Amino acid sequence: MRRCRRGFSRHFGPIIHVYALLSVLLWSFCLSSAHSSAIVQGEQFQKNELKPLEVRLVKPPEWVRGCLSVDLERTNLSPHPLFIPDMGLYISTSVTEEDNVPSIKDREGWINVFGASDLWSWEAEPLAPGATIHDEPCLYTEVAIVSLKRQTRRKIPLRGRLRIDAFYFLTRGDWQQNKAYHEALLRTPPEQRNKLNRRDPQVVTIFGAIPCHEAGCGGACGVPPLILHGENRVVPDVFYLQPDWEARGKRVADELAHKSPACPEPSPESH
Repeated sequence: MRRCRRGFSRHFGPIIHVYALLSVLLWSFCLSSAHSSAIVQGEQFQKNELKPLEVRLVKPPEWVRGCLSVDLERTNLSPHPLFIPDMGLYISTSVTEEDNVPSIKDREGWINVFGASDLWSWEAEPLAPGATIHDEPCLYTEVAIVSLKRQTRRKIPLRGRLRIDAFYFLTRGDWQQNKAYHEALLRTPPEQRNKLNRRDPQVVTIFGAIPCHEAGCGGACGVPPLILHGENRVVPDVFYLQPDWEARGKRVADELAHKSPACPEPSPESH
């Protein structure tokens, strides 16, 4: 079995690398172009602004049987149907990106933990006036992140805050224009893509605190984990098949461990 795994890595490793690189680049490009309005700088975003789509946490996130349960609702407050994209709900965990330049402070960032997929869809479903969508995803305690430049893979804990981005289109025409834009991207040379007629969805963003795994963690629960510039989630996660990437990732994690306090892992008796 060990010989088979080494052989797989040796023969298919370059293919996996190229596939994952294309995957992460495509995912990053599509997410940034289709959902550019999701970039959020702080808690003031959407604070007192009435939106046609209401997004709320039914209850605070809580750890249930080893995963973080996020109970939320999306409700159409407008008198007209809204159109909810299939790829319309994203949840991210907070991180701090370490900056090696002394004059620049470490920056808050976000790593997606729910919603990203390599199965693309530009379809949307109507949400009738007054109707509600109930979502209750359960998030893993850790998320794997990869640096294609350093060729590392490691895991970071869910810690600090959650950011929930819910997307919608005001009209069927907006959705159809967005769909046509992304379909045109596939047959348009890169140098001509800025000429395409693009229609981004609207977004509502809310935040929630990530609770401690168990009592006794103290203030470390609210401290986001450290990441290095260029580390991000790759979808699908294929680099678990590369033990050398894992080994280099462990060295990165060990180097950062003394800079970022760790919460204790949940024990089986606590669930």
